[in-house]
Amino acid sequence: MDVASGDATLLLLAVVSLLITAAVWSNRRRKDVNAAPSPPSRPLLGHLHLLGKPLHRSLAALAAAHGSGSSPTPLLFLRLGSRRALLVSGHAAAEEWQGATPSSPASWTTNGGGSGATPAKIDPEFYTDTVIKGIVMILLSAGTDTSALTTEWAMAFLLTHPEAMSKVRAELDTNIGTKRLVEESDITNLPYLQCVVKETLRLCLVGLVIPAHEAMEDCTVGGYQVRRGTMILMNAWLIHRDPKLWEAPEEFRPERFLDTAGVVTAVTAPMLPFGLGQRRCPGEGLAMRLVSLTLAALVQCFEWDVGEGGVVDMDEGVGLTMPMATPLSAVCRPRKFVESMLSAST
Repeated sequence: MDVASGDATLLLLAVVSLLITAAVWSNRRRKDVNAAPSPPSRPLLGHLHLLGKPLHRSLAALAAAHGSGSSPTPLLFLRLGSRRALLVSGHAAAEEWQGATPSSPASWTTNGGGSGATPAKIDPEFYTDTVIKGIVMILLSAGTDTSALTTEWAMAFLLTHPEAMSKVRAELDTNIGTKRLVEESDITNLPYLQCVVKETLRLCLVGLVIPAHEAMEDCTVGGYQVRRGTMILMNAWLIHRDPKLWEAPEEFRPERFLDTAGVVTAVTAPMLPFGLGQRRCPGEGLAMRLVSLTLAALVQCFEWDVGEGGVVDMDEGVGLTMPMATPLSAVCRPRKFVESMLSAST
């Protein structure tokens, strides 16, 4: 009986200790001066119980629940277990954090920033052959799956919007013709194709929540205090659907990236598929060229049809990237000029 009583006492002490620890963490949060709004949290878990799948929609719901009217709150403080996190759901706040605006400290280091942050230093001697090889390997490995998914989504949009498919093919036939295959150097002369890729990245970017950064020093973002060590999560998916930034944000409209002269707009500030500022993905150029050239070749060389059923499932799948819930299935037939080119080469 004494042993059982001792075990019960130890268990009680353990529970009390956990509750005290949780209360201390909660009290530290309350003492933050001018901290961003935050939903009610639970001991130990913090806000983990509020997160669901898919993550980008779960975070969007949290931001909407704590916003004003129909506008989600641009900044929301979360506690993921013992880890502090700041959810960024507004473009202005994203620009401020990423150092993309002139008033922002553009010299913040890669893993965070803020007032008093250490300026980033670039030492050419650091980039040895081994480091450069590692960077190239990361670019290729990280860009393979994401580029393939973006191409799949782009083809799905074209199949569900035949008028857009016709415009891309007409542009290819006018600028490239049927005497040769499209090349990378031709992409600059295909503005509508570029718009299709950009609109695909706006609606179905594969990096839905931009990979986390961390504040290396105490700083201020959007007027709120952000403590050192806070993880920053940017919901690019929600920013790309902000009706204040985009007209009819849920619709597939490649023309939104064309100016009155029919030229692709050089500055598309609300776009975040590759991040912003000096933290922008270094593989952006490679990805845009690869996706644009692949998509151009598919449209130039083949006639496409949805096939049996005549319906493309545009639902999102589950994952860190955003695959299609049902992999795209379509029927393709080589165009006449492709058959002629293949016959001439054999």
